[in-house]
Amino acid sequence: MSAGFKKIACTQPRRIACISLAKRVGHETLNEYGSEIAYQVRFEASKAADTRILFLTEGLLLRQFSNDPGLTRYDVVVVDEVHERHVHTDFLLG
Repeated sequence: MSAGFKKIACTQPRRIACISLAKRVGHETLNEYGSEIAYQVRFEASKAADTRILFLTEGLLLRQFSNDPGLTRYDVVVVDEVHERHVHTDFLLG
């Protein structure tokens, strides 16, 4: 966040990981949960207008990619847990 990026997306393979990582990172960075650090999974989200780091599932990012191939809403996309290879990860890396 101190590097100047406004919107960072960090993918996780499972929804539980998205939620728990958003809470942990929010706690460790002393940010109120759901403000600058948030999560978004299918049918549930905690993001706000001032969210800077968003943890989301790989499937959700693929869905956003189908509408916006450049993923222009994000400055940085981090594909985490890449060693757990499956179809969604392969599409994101391709």
